[in-house]
Amino acid sequence: MQSHPLSVACTVGFNRAVSTDRACSKCPPHSHSEKEGAAVCDCNPGYYRSESDPASVPCTQPPSAPQQLISEVNETSVVLEWSAPLRLGGRSDISYSVDCLLCHGPESQTGNRTQIGSQLGEAGSIAALKGPLGAQLCLPCSQDVLFSPQQSGLRATRVCVSELQAHTRYTFTILARNGVSQGHSAGAGQSVSVTLTTNQAGEFV
Repeated sequence: MQSHPLSVACTVGFNRAVSTDRACSKCPPHSHSEKEGAAVCDCNPGYYRSESDPASVPCTQPPSAPQQLISEVNETSVVLEWSAPLRLGGRSDISYSVDCLLCHGPESQTGNRTQIGSQLGEAGSIAALKGPLGAQLCLPCSQDVLFSPQQSGLRATRVCVSELQAHTRYTFTILARNGVSQGHSAGAGQSVSVTLTTNQAGEFV
């Protein structure tokens, strides 16, 4: 911390957040000021502040991907569990969301063309995923699929998905978020996926 008369501007690397402060504060971690007299220190490339973060706190990053995703299929439901990301980005406000896609592989696209068309009207866009058997045609899961306790805003690292179709391939993606994820490279680097096939009553995997 530097002490200067109010008429003297803070040097580079320091800021005076309030114009009546005599003291100049050093820029918080992962931030900088490029000119004298700065009121706010800007975040370094790849670091951010959320709208609710005061300028006096360090700049932070989105989290890395969740780890060790495992799945347990029980008839037409599945339990997904995972571990927290290796890097939390310097924040504690981490949460998770679950994306669900119903996928049709190359071997089943022809037979399911009518079904895919009817689902598209309900679900929206089609996604193409490249798997070991080639391209897969994937649709967002229908609104009938249930997530317990919820699909987004999860604090726990476990979710149960039920009301799935029998003998159907699904891809589930767990996305980690924190207060600076929105609009800042929230994507593949912060997610982990698993593809599985459901069975029916009396069958277990």
